[in-house]
Amino acid sequence: LIATLRTQSNCGAGLIMRKIPQKRRIILNVTTQLSLRSRRQLDTGVISMMNDIVLLVGGEIKKDAEGYPALSVVSKREVFASVSSPKRAQRDSALRHDYVATLTVTIYREEYNDEQYIGFAGRTYEVKQSYMLNADEIELTCSDARC
Repeated sequence: LIATLRTQSNCGAGLIMRKIPQKRRIILNVTTQLSLRSRRQLDTGVISMMNDIVLLVGGEIKKDAEGYPALSVVSKREVFASVSSPKRAQRDSALRHDYVATLTVTIYREEYNDEQYIGFAGRTYEVKQSYMLNADEIELTCSDARC
């Protein structure tokens, strides 16, 4: 199925008709709020779909009464994200920095406030590295948390 989308060109010269595949129709209602750069990414298919929900957790690891490490939660909130396994280059870089990369999470930059832990699928992960993908998105490389 093909849908047709009307968008105004950036020079204001008129309307442009584009045919958009069915899988991109989900985010058509959001395109009016995206920046021009994001619209270009949408047109080229580079923009990622945020299909998962992760829990951003702010806190620190402290020892509990028995001496085992436990996560002391200060704040937590749910955000939309795109979760995937790390690429080979990310795994190699992680091993050089003495940790194992187990998860890669892409979220919108405005939603990330330097939280150090992520909850996903019933497990807790520690954010080890962050990387700006573009003006709107940030990629977090995570490893299993010690708690």
